Amino acid sequence: MKTYRSPPSSSLSTSAMIEHVGESYLCSALNFNRIIAFTGSGSTMEYGRPSWTDLVEKFIELAQKNKEQLEQDYSNSSSPSLDCLVSNQRLNEIWQEFERLFVTPNLSDVEETSEKSGKKMPLNYNQIPSVLTRNPDFTASFLTMCEQIASWSESNDERDKQQRKLDFRKKVADEFAKSELPLFYDATIKSFGGDSDSQSQPDPAQVLDDVFEKHFIRHSDDVSGVSRINSKATIAILGLSLAYIHKSREERKPPSQTNFTLVDEDADWARTNQLYNSLISCISDQEKIDPLSIIYQELGVKRFLTLNYDIEIERMLATHLANSLDNSHKNFCEFLKNPVTHRPIAQERELKNGLQRALRTSSISQNNLGDLFNFGAFSNAFDTSVFHLHGRVDDPENMIITQLDYERLYLQSSNQRRSFEEARHTVFNGADILFIGSGMRETDILAPLRDFTANHRKLDDAPSRLYALIVSSTHKDNWRAENTGQAHYLFKHYGVYTLFLDGEVHCYHQHRNHADRSQRCKICQDKSEQNKAFRTARQWFQSLQSTFDQDTIDAKKLISLLHKLDEENRYSIISELPECKLVSTAIRSVSDENTTDHDELNLYAPLLKRLIIEAGKRLTSRILQEKLKELSHRKTEWWKDWQELPK
Repeated sequence: MKTYRSPPSSSLSTSAMIEHVGESYLCSALNFNRIIAFTGSGSTMEYGRPSWTDLVEKFIELAQKNKEQLEQDYSNSSSPSLDCLVSNQRLNEIWQEFERLFVTPNLSDVEETSEKSGKKMPLNYNQIPSVLTRNPDFTASFLTMCEQIASWSESNDERDKQQRKLDFRKKVADEFAKSELPLFYDATIKSFGGDSDSQSQPDPAQVLDDVFEKHFIRHSDDVSGVSRINSKATIAILGLSLAYIHKSREERKPPSQTNFTLVDEDADWARTNQLYNSLISCISDQEKIDPLSIIYQELGVKRFLTLNYDIEIERMLATHLANSLDNSHKNFCEFLKNPVTHRPIAQERELKNGLQRALRTSSISQNNLGDLFNFGAFSNAFDTSVFHLHGRVDDPENMIITQLDYERLYLQSSNQRRSFEEARHTVFNGADILFIGSGMRETDILAPLRDFTANHRKLDDAPSRLYALIVSSTHKDNWRAENTGQAHYLFKHYGVYTLFLDGEVHCYHQHRNHADRSQRCKICQDKSEQNKAFRTARQWFQSLQSTFDQDTIDAKKLISLLHKLDEENRYSIISELPECKLVSTAIRSVSDENTTDHDELNLYAPLLKRLIIEAGKRLTSRILQEKLKELSHRKTEWWKDWQELPK
């Protein structure tokens, strides 16, 4: 349905009009509850969950650890069997092939760094040429190779091999399931190579709660008891770790020997530490970034189709749907607290609140494709529905991660493949789809879109429409050209209306009276300035990450990047972005113009790099939230257009 202000579809000759018309259609679909949110990893980064890159890094880490362990076992064996010799030779051949994918630093630098640390330099996903990592098909094949190495066994026993593979997948699932603060704290410390053993303390939860509890997100009427840790909790942990390193330096201890285990007296120390408080003050306690809640509450979306393994959508919904007058939600909330260890394993789980079956969550498997049909039809028995197309953390064995997983589920049986395609067709034809947190390059997204557009070449005749919220290009000079190309590509090949989160702002208020138009044009100007600040900040973060990906960190290079940020502050509102304040404060605390000790600076590098990554993720979530709020406002404005007749 269109209002009289809606432009005709025949006008879609420019990327600006594609976005304008798409936004109009999207507002209509939101008002008539016709939207399914199709979420990727970008939608849950704010909740302390791994991004896709973090997941790949974990695969590489587990593969490298298993290879080193097998090497040690082999060297300790005085008389290895023939099977062991053959297995070791095969593994070495595969590992050599694996290492060729990485563009490693200069060999002498690697040996020198390894000798100092006593460990081999870890492989990093950023070392793989971008021409490969930009290809989603390569990523699936690469993860298959990682899993093969990480679950490698010298035994020929198939049961042992399957068990190793399952153990490997459980470790991956654990990355998405750390919701209790002690586990989350340890995982954050280990993410930059730190050493923590909070679990061995008498009551680690009490100390951690004293320092970090206020950084949790909790709904004001929440009775679920579900913890939703946001990025500020991660940033607070990293900020305190940086303060710990400063403390070690004052005590003349090298940062590499710093232990990050919190004890009772640390709660008071953290409250008074100047560096920690200056870092954490950059992120306001009053500000809550919670894009999932906005999608559910303000946009009114009730169905979530997701590629994510985590259960952050379910956690968010539980805080809104649990009923204080009834205890039937407690079993579901227990599952949310400990999903990996919760038994029995089930593909379908329901939250009941005494009034109705409020939430149904399902995950894909060979035996429950019928649930995908039900999801597409949206049964009235449930207020909200979530479907995990790639599996869920509570069932690691059925998580779709590698190329072999895709083939097992989608290609193994022609009947099963046909059933899946029919179920997917039901979903894509039964409602409009809004893609959130996806780069729109994944094969799992583009394949059904290709089928959809093949059946509906005339988009005006399509039973549903497709929209994508994506971030703008970060290229300093060519971002407009790249945005334009992507908008036309997605629309003409897949029928997707692209709405850039921080793209160019076009004003379409010429139909209103002069005063109203002037006011709205001022809003567009402010939005344009805000988007410029967002793009500039993202470019700056990208430059910082590139600097920290180098072999050695140059203090002068870091200072020059800070000066670049200061220069940008003169022309935009970038100085008001908390994430930029946070990172610049952290970098200034460990480097200055006179810093010459590169070895000491490099010891800070893993923590600073992690802080930059987490701040960048929070910035992206902030940009997403701003766009969602804007859409919520436009949704309301769309109804007003129906009440106003053209003059």
